[in-house]
Amino acid sequence: MQVKACVTVEYFVGEQSGHTRWAGGNLRIEINKADGERVTFEKTTNASGCTEIVTGTFKVYKEQPVNVITTITEGTLPGVLGGGLWDSTKYRVYNNFARLDWGTLDARSDFGDTYYWEPVLDTGFRPLILGE
Repeated sequence: MQVKACVTVEYFVGEQSGHTRWAGGNLRIEINKADGERVTFEKTTNASGCTEIVTGTFKVYKEQPVNVITTITEGTLPGVLGGGLWDSTKYRVYNNFARLDWGTLDARSDFGDTYYWEPVLDTGFRPLILGE
């Protein structure tokens, strides 16, 4: 499987709001299979806000889903958020998970076939709203 991760920042500054990509954000991309087999990559987003493609290969047996999880680990925030360093306690992260389940795999391939899965996770984050 090949995975590409991107990071979109949702911002609210005074009367302005919008979305922008985050260049220079550090991510952990973890691909894991239900039996505990996993591969982990540490990547930095480029100028377009995405990482290079990472690859993991697994033999998947019945009822073993494969999950992809992205975790923002560090980085300097975009100017629209005032710069500063990433602090996970101040932001709500979303769209950081994808799953290849057995039903999808079984419907698209026969036993012993190779199946290619290429999710692109467009992980987003926004400042926490008071009370969250």
